[in-house]
Amino acid sequence: AAGVLAAGNLLSGIFYKDGLTKGVVEFGQPYDWTARPTALHLKYYAEKIGIVDVDMHEGAPIGAGQQDVARIYVAIVDWNSRHKVTSGTAAPTGTWEPLNGPDAAQEGKVIAYGSIFLDAASTGDRMIDLELPLEYYDRTTRPAGAYTLVISCATSAYGDFMVGCKSNVIYVDDFSWVY
Repeated sequence: AAGVLAAGNLLSGIFYKDGLTKGVVEFGQPYDWTARPTALHLKYYAEKIGIVDVDMHEGAPIGAGQQDVARIYVAIVDWNSRHKVTSGTAAPTGTWEPLNGPDAAQEGKVIAYGSIFLDAASTGDRMIDLELPLEYYDRTTRPAGAYTLVISCATSAYGDFMVGCKSNVIYVDDFSWVY
């Protein structure tokens, strides 16, 4: 109602409001890592990926009038706590990018990640099967013990900067590991 972007995000972790103008995401869920998957399989359908019509904060690689992008990513991490990102009317804090290497977050190492950006609506009328390959930064750590799993499916990849299209819609379903 106020013209503020609230990027839809299905994620492993928690979300809560901090006051009237700030949302907080704490990425990660405990994960008993017992085998080394090669990919994350899921189904998705991008009903609409539009042009950026909200551009509140600097730092995003896109801006008003440009094509928005949705994003799906997964990361297996060895963190000591969830990673906290805040966004709202003030500039975001805690933004992180798993593609930036194993030390992308202060909570610990990124072991593996997979990522895809979606810049156009899907065609046809069916969900699309996707195998999101995992890239391993750490090929020596044995899959055993308590780790953290991060999955994020965002209608606007740069929603933490409050940059995106207010009317984007994506659907996701049927998540499973590929070995």
